[in-house]
Amino acid sequence: MNKALITGLLLATGALLAAGCHTSKKATDGKSKTGKTAKKDKKKADGKTTDTTAVAVGPGAAALSLADLALAQRLNERAGFSGNFQTFSGKAKAKLDRDGESNEFTANIRIRNGEAIWINISALGGLVNVARIYVTPDSVRLVNFLQKNARLLPFAEAGNLLPFPVTFPDLQALLLGYAPTTTVLEPRGMQTLPDRLLVFNTTAHGEQTHFFSLPDTVLSGYGIMRMTGGKEPLTLSMMLRNFSGDSSLPFYRERTATWQGQGKSGELQLQFDAPQWNSDVSMPFSVPKGYEVE
Repeated sequence: MNKALITGLLLATGALLAAGCHTSKKATDGKSKTGKTAKKDKKKADGKTTDTTAVAVGPGAAALSLADLALAQRLNERAGFSGNFQTFSGKAKAKLDRDGESNEFTANIRIRNGEAIWINISALGGLVNVARIYVTPDSVRLVNFLQKNARLLPFAEAGNLLPFPVTFPDLQALLLGYAPTTTVLEPRGMQTLPDRLLVFNTTAHGEQTHFFSLPDTVLSGYGIMRMTGGKEPLTLSMMLRNFSGDSSLPFYRERTATWQGQGKSGELQLQFDAPQWNSDVSMPFSVPKGYEVE
């Protein structure tokens, strides 16, 4: 295990992908909205009782009726983070395949909502500490216990470790399994498949697609395509499985994140134990004496 593992974990968990909470409330009044209801909304969009004025949203976007546009916006809200919690603590078995190298490790993730994110990476069932990461809205700190070095940098410079810049709320949401939504999402189309409903969005840096299972229209994954500096597009995807929890703090315990482009590619699989919410969490972090600090 080496620096590639740490960067890969940050890439997968921070820049897109690595967790799976989801709120399954109804887009309009907080109750669950079924696929049947979603299809009914789409029928209304084509009927005489609904205003079907076409609205083009975003450059080059397909025209959407007002009803379809409203439905897409409600589904986008459900894909983003909206939970109410103070702290989160979760432990995941992880397998990272990247650059022809495969690593298995354990990731302990702790979050203080809006304040701090702490990740400890260990091997051999937790017997050997590999790395520790501490993130606040202002800074990112990393310690590699195997190579005996550390990196301390402002959060704004963390993009050097990630395929594209993210905000702290996005990073927190991604670790909890939500899609990043602090960027403006402009719906440009929807597609209904036999087992899922897709919502396509244009963003300032590319495209973002949300997947909802049918008939319950629960978030089942998302995909992101980002263009940066005229380079090859970077594509990232997250698939969510094994739902558990209650209506207030639902959770997906299995996730698969993949990314490709700009010379980067890989896959991260995570299997979480039952999470703990709103309990006391400690986030110990220090750089041992004698470590090289970059």
